[in-house]
Amino acid sequence: MKKLTLSVLAMAAIAIGASAQAVERPGFFDNVSLGLDGGVTTPMRGQAFFGSMRGNVGLHVAKQITPVLGLGVEGVFGINTSSWEGYQHSSTAFDNSYVGVYGTADLFNLFGGYKCAVRPFNIEAVLGAGWGHNYVNDMGREDRPDYNYFATKAGLNFNFNVTDR
Repeated sequence: MKKLTLSVLAMAAIAIGASAQAVERPGFFDNVSLGLDGGVTTPMRGQAFFGSMRGNVGLHVAKQITPVLGLGVEGVFGINTSSWEGYQHSSTAFDNSYVGVYGTADLFNLFGGYKCAVRPFNIEAVLGAGWGHNYVNDMGREDRPDYNYFATKAGLNFNFNVTDR
């Protein structure tokens, strides 16, 4: 009887220990986000800062690789930026676009340590590069075509997290 009791207890202990060995592996689509962007743009020089502000809208897909580093792809469209003095006029509402890739560094996690919890506010440094395109399309003017250019971006994202997930 002792042998049977000890055998049953040993099997139960092994079964409990084996069930604690389960490991959950992260999937590729974990920590992926889709975002809708909105903001303003203004010329760096030669124009009134606030009087020349124009809207822009965009869409991005991002992947947080580590608690500090992330990568993303984005598309941004400028609205009526060709109305600035000295710029070629466009007859469309969206008169420039930018498609590019970027990297982010979460400054709070980099300098303050990762707390394993979502912060209600954080700041990310952003650095990216991509393809820019201006839509000139003056009606009947062949000497003023659309044009492409290499564009870069550098800045900060101010993130406000509304949920704890």
